[in-house]
Amino acid sequence: MPYQTLKRSFNATSKGNVEKLIEKAKTFLPAAPMPLEVIFEHIGEGTFYEKSNGAVFSPSRKAIVINIEWYEHAEEQDLKYLIWHETRHAYQRTQIGLYQQGLPTDEVRKRVKKWAYEFEHYIQNSPEYEQAHMNQDIEIDAYAFALYLLFMICPNEDGSIDIGLPPSIEDEVLRRVSAQNKGVFRCY
Repeated sequence: MPYQTLKRSFNATSKGNVEKLIEKAKTFLPAAPMPLEVIFEHIGEGTFYEKSNGAVFSPSRKAIVINIEWYEHAEEQDLKYLIWHETRHAYQRTQIGLYQQGLPTDEVRKRVKKWAYEFEHYIQNSPEYEQAHMNQDIEIDAYAFALYLLFMICPNEDGSIDIGLPPSIEDEVLRRVSAQNKGVFRCY
């Protein structure tokens, strides 16, 4: 999405606002993910090298790291979508941890095993690997979870949402969203 006028400023309440989004996402998960820290960073501080990458889940830091330059210009639905997407990654990692300890998981073990493999062999999002990145099950699952929440919590007045999905994964993401709550929303 192109960056237009400043939508919000980064300030003392920013972290609390993102934490509220994370807490809202947790209410839609079968089990809570690991406790998450919210970290804001400027481009060039170690995580972000361009404005278009808005946030990442950092397993080693147990944090969602947010690009301040992106945050200040992001549309509200984009912000919610990305924070919920990254929260789902934290949940995935929690499920992987349970699986690796031989404990019961809230997801089908076959899927958790695949997630473990994909996190271990993670394909970063970059122009040359964008398609491979998008096709990872962990990404499709996180896209579906975030999209589901947008439909359930904050659609536009007409019931639509303003998030575009990559065409190569759109059908699979929508299939998973539909499976999560059959018939509750419409896709435009």
